[in-house]
Amino acid sequence: MKDEKELNKSLKLLAKSSLVVLLGIILSKVFSYAYRIIIARYYGPEVYGLFTLSLVIMGFLSALFTFGLIQAITRFIPIYRGKNEKDKIKFIFKSILNILIISSIFSGIILFIFSEYLAIEIFHNPELIIFLKIFSFLLPFSIVGVLFLEIIRAFEKIGWFSFIFNILQNAVKLIAIIIFIFLGFKINSVIFSYFLGIFTIFLVSWLVVKKQIPDVWGKYKIKNKKQIRQEIWRYSWPLVFWEVIIVALYWIASLFIG
Repeated sequence: MKDEKELNKSLKLLAKSSLVVLLGIILSKVFSYAYRIIIARYYGPEVYGLFTLSLVIMGFLSALFTFGLIQAITRFIPIYRGKNEKDKIKFIFKSILNILIISSIFSGIILFIFSEYLAIEIFHNPELIIFLKIFSFLLPFSIVGVLFLEIIRAFEKIGWFSFIFNILQNAVKLIAIIIFIFLGFKINSVIFSYFLGIFTIFLVSWLVVKKQIPDVWGKYKIKNKKQIRQEIWRYSWPLVFWEVIIVALYWIASLFIG
């Protein structure tokens, strides 16, 4: 009877989560396509192309400088939750958070320094420089924001995850670009609207983790830190190659057209 109740509980959670994710994806596609249509129609294919190339470059840098650690969150935290090892959860979260803060800032600095070289020497378009330089400030918020989102998902807060990732960020970008166009902004409306969308993910996901998931905060006592770190790195580093391949496959057409 106990096993049956647990199974029913799991099935109900699965059904509820699937419905929430489905609705979130539908709204996400509506907002996302509307946002891209506005960029393409109002600013033309060249600006849309610059915007897309910037996303491609950001995608590759994010894949490289997250070191596969974000995927480690969704693997190890549920395992330690099942064993009720809260100290290990706190240790993993804080360790990965500290690493990603440093690596994301470093990746932003690299993008800022090499933005002119990438724009002129690789893509032969000086107008790409402003996109890359502003997006270089966005990289830390993007990487750390995704980390907080994975924490939310690892703790089965699927409603919050779907709302923030699928609905909120795309709605913010869409509303922001409409307002910026109305106020007379030119190409900067594309840059700043996207910036606001990603910053919204970072801010709201951090607030949700802070208020709704207390198990990742606070002090902890861990004896076998080295062993845990080794387990995480053994799992994470091969995923860097997987992430780079996924980004390449997803963006390859846009990259070649660009």
